[in-house]
Amino acid sequence: MATERSFPDSFIDEDPQKALETLNEALQEDHTQAGWLCQRAYAHTLLHNYSSAVDDAKKAQQLQPRLPLAFLRAGIAEYHLNNYESAHAAFTQGRQLDASDRALGAWLQRCEDRRAAPPWTDSSRVSFPSRPPGGAVAL
Repeated sequence: MATERSFPDSFIDEDPQKALETLNEALQEDHTQAGWLCQRAYAHTLLHNYSSAVDDAKKAQQLQPRLPLAFLRAGIAEYHLNNYESAHAAFTQGRQLDASDRALGAWLQRCEDRRAAPPWTDSSRVSFPSRPPGGAVAL
């Protein structure tokens, strides 16, 4: 039976692309497994597919609204997309479901620190020209 399958973080850490493919197959058999969607969101995050990670985490939230892991996965992906308000909301909701989850607490603090920082300290928002003035190539 497909629902007896397990996909721990260690399995995904070992080879995120292979884990993603395995989870895709498993979810084709049973798309109602919120835990599997959370794990696929984790694989997407490791592969830097943050929008796909958010999508999977939100599907997991719809299937199991009281699953803190779904909010953690969504929050981390939103954070990496620089959607700090959405990330904060996800971490806050997850923390309300499980106040003892240390990862949620750490990410919530990280998100609050990022939101409190002046905008000029966020290197993800800084763009540098590919060539300096005068057309010389920067090395």
